[in-house]
Amino acid sequence: MRDELIQDQLRVSRGIGKREGEIFLAHVAILEDPYFISKGSKEKGNEEGAMVKILCVDDDLSLLSLYQEELSEEGYEVIVARNGKEALEKYDQESPHLVVLDIRMPSMDGLETLNALLGRKRQLPVILNTAYSTYRDNFMTWGAEAYVLKSSDLTELKEKIREALASRRKKK
Repeated sequence: MRDELIQDQLRVSRGIGKREGEIFLAHVAILEDPYFISKGSKEKGNEEGAMVKILCVDDDLSLLSLYQEELSEEGYEVIVARNGKEALEKYDQESPHLVVLDIRMPSMDGLETLNALLGRKRQLPVILNTAYSTYRDNFMTWGAEAYVLKSSDLTELKEKIREALASRRKKK
């Protein structure tokens, strides 16, 4: 996997490993500003053939790195932000097709961010991905497409992303 560095404040420590007989670069990112995009295949393209962009918002840098790696392998273009304020800036710059959003973050929490994102584009699919199940019944979360509890196994999150994107395609 090859990362294209968008801003020069990203430092990456790389190692080489084997995976199914192929050499790959494993990376652990030490992020000051974790805005980077990984180019994947065009399989997950939108109707114009461009890659689907996913904005992942979380204050946990290790989770952002995991999302970037796993979702890039699925063929998505991944954009990351560390808080709600940064997420809104990245949304305005990149116009992602879907947002994966944590709730508890510094600066601007996920519920405020959700409201602001939906104010910009009402039909934007947003998946809340949080460690706290207590927010599930909060009416402020009802605008989200899905609510997923955080896990190092991203199977459920990936499925909700596929479902949300498929649902949006059907509505068009």
